[in-house]
Amino acid sequence: KVSPRVDLMVVPGTFKPVVPFTPATYPFCFKFPYCAANANLAQRFNPGHNKIVNDFDIAYHTETRNEFCKEWKERFGSQGENLYKGRRKKKFEEGKLISPAGPTGTSYTAYLFRERKAFMYKYTDRTIYGAREYFKRTFGEEEGLAGMPKELRARELERNLTRFDCDCRRLETEYECTNSDSGCVWRPLFDSCRPPEVLDGLPPICPVSETPTVTPTKFDPLDATFSPTAYPTLAPSPRPHWYSPLKNMNGKLGKFLREE
Repeated sequence: KVSPRVDLMVVPGTFKPVVPFTPATYPFCFKFPYCAANANLAQRFNPGHNKIVNDFDIAYHTETRNEFCKEWKERFGSQGENLYKGRRKKKFEEGKLISPAGPTGTSYTAYLFRERKAFMYKYTDRTIYGAREYFKRTFGEEEGLAGMPKELRARELERNLTRFDCDCRRLETEYECTNSDSGCVWRPLFDSCRPPEVLDGLPPICPVSETPTVTPTKFDPLDATFSPTAYPTLAPSPRPHWYSPLKNMNGKLGKFLREE
């Protein structure tokens, strides 16, 4: 649904829509499987494309969008049946591949740069200047789990990370935020709700797991160490000098010359 507050940003004078993007780098994208797959699919249209654009963060130009969709269907099929091949296609059909199932805003942006039509927009780095979501996804816990692959869904259930009781971001109004049981704080400048630990340095309101350590949790006899002895148990054997073989060779050579 549409966010409570929507500010459509345009460039003064030219009125170009401002499109926030995330740079396709490891800290912001490639360490997340879906984002990495999204970037790889976009690079099929424009090799080296490095801007990740969310589907709802761009105002699509109708004529250009239709041309992009036509090419996308010609390359990958009307239902995306040729989007993946080989083992990746099998994993995608089994729901084990975290990857887009159709055209994305990132692929559309890559198409614009390839066709030299990117001038229609003004791109800004959201990691530097920020961005405001135009739309918000609304789904229940069951629906959110249903959209996950089987292995990821089982892991999320095991870790119990799917509860939204302490999620302040889901609260859209000041009344809901200030009257929540989690102690959320309303930010009037941004018209958003945040957890208190973000800026105040308070303990997190959501349960967090302990930081893993390299210390073993069980005793391993192989890790046990013993106190050193005062004296060596075996007498040290003398090490031969590096020139010992030469001395022996010289002796044999001298004996050979005397006999001759």
